[in-house]
Amino acid sequence: MENQNKELNEIQVNNENKESKKKIYLVLILSLGIGIAYLFYWLLIGRNYESTDNAYVNSSQTIVTSQVEGNITNLNIEDTQIVKEGDLLLEIDDTDYKINLEKASANLAKVIRSYSSLVKDVETSKANLIARESDMKKADEDLKRDQESYKLGLISKMELDNTQNIYDVAVTALKQGKEALNNAKNQAKIQNDIRNHPDVKDAIINYKKASLDLIRTKVYASTSGTIAKKSVFIGQRVTSNQNLFSIINLDSIWVDANLKEDQLKNVKIGNEVELKSDFNGKKYKGYVKGISGGTGSSLSVLPAQNATGNWIKIVQRVPVKIILDKEILKEKGVLPIGTSMEATISLKSNSDYKSDPISLKSNLYSLQEKEIDCEIEKIIKENLADNNITVKQ
Repeated sequence: MENQNKELNEIQVNNENKESKKKIYLVLILSLGIGIAYLFYWLLIGRNYESTDNAYVNSSQTIVTSQVEGNITNLNIEDTQIVKEGDLLLEIDDTDYKINLEKASANLAKVIRSYSSLVKDVETSKANLIARESDMKKADEDLKRDQESYKLGLISKMELDNTQNIYDVAVTALKQGKEALNNAKNQAKIQNDIRNHPDVKDAIINYKKASLDLIRTKVYASTSGTIAKKSVFIGQRVTSNQNLFSIINLDSIWVDANLKEDQLKNVKIGNEVELKSDFNGKKYKGYVKGISGGTGSSLSVLPAQNATGNWIKIVQRVPVKIILDKEILKEKGVLPIGTSMEATISLKSNSDYKSDPISLKSNLYSLQEKEIDCEIEKIIKENLADNNITVKQ
């Protein structure tokens, strides 16, 4: 009986060992199959892509600051509000700035009138000098004639002396006329353009500054976008260069994907990118716009210093800028900046990438300058006593 039990136990153990070996072989075969499948996948597909989940939405952020100081009298914005370029966002009390502009306008008019008067003095001195030159010419001719007549005994010594006195007076008058003209010119400092006169130029600068200060009491949106980080309230007094709020342009966003340095070997500008947003779960398309000139740590405020004995090598990450397809962005919705993305870069495909430089321009400020120049021209023309004085447009 005992022998039979032993035989049964041995048979059972052998069967269990066979089953265990089968499982091990099966696991090895499956692992090998998975490894071979992954190898084929990597050779055919995987090596053509680089991916990372260390990617974030970014956009241009315009920090709006006050250019003059004063109390806020009108506030038209709140956080998350959408604004368009040229919208009036807030106003600062402009009472003092209006007074300063009136003073600058009066001073400019006064300087123009003074300059115009000096120019007239120059013209008067020129006319006087011409008359004295004519008198001098006549006196010289009379003196030469009387000197010949005296030699011939045709006139007396008294008559010759009288002619000599007239000549001497003419010489003195001509000298005084030249001095008067030079003095008038020195005072007027006549220029080809009235704007080039030092006093006029200084008055124009003061007028422009007063005009700009008044204009800057109204803060307009220099770009379209969404208001964020609003830190001011109605009635609050702000100082010059104080941060008021930011405008985030969500119509022109991009993704900063931080790839490991060993992932960048085959990444090129123009590679197509597929992105998935953690914010809404939607997929977007884009292309590689550029690769940063330095790693994230080297471009930080306090870059790492590795010249120590305790250095440990760490794989660095390099920011890659990815531009999103605008049509897909409109279709699937904009993304808040700072939200996470999963980025997969196709190393074999390229978009219709164009490396044309981007030029952004706002006409808001050029229009203000034109308006100021028109007002200056108006003041100059209204206060010129002589319309013949040159004023360049």
